[in-house]
Amino acid sequence: MSWQKIKDEIIIVHEKMSAEDAAYVFVSSFDLTDEQVETIEAMVKEGHAGLVMADKIMLLISAGGLFEILGRVDRPVKAYIIRIV
Repeated sequence: MSWQKIKDEIIIVHEKMSAEDAAYVFVSSFDLTDEQVETIEAMVKEGHAGLVMADKIMLLISAGGLFEILGRVDRPVKAYIIRIV
């Protein structure tokens, strides 16, 4: 499978992202309910960055079967590679 075919299905969240940036990746990539978006906005105010924020968001939206974690990397930074389902 070529990168061109899957590039719009892949998101990457890394440890150096701000809470706002991590939230934006999820909110802009998934069809979330208004309640989920409001919850994510509240989580941003808690100040969790990068992967902690991603973990919280993935827990929130996991019941919808919206994504699958394809992998985790440690270098050059810790990151999740996530496929939009």
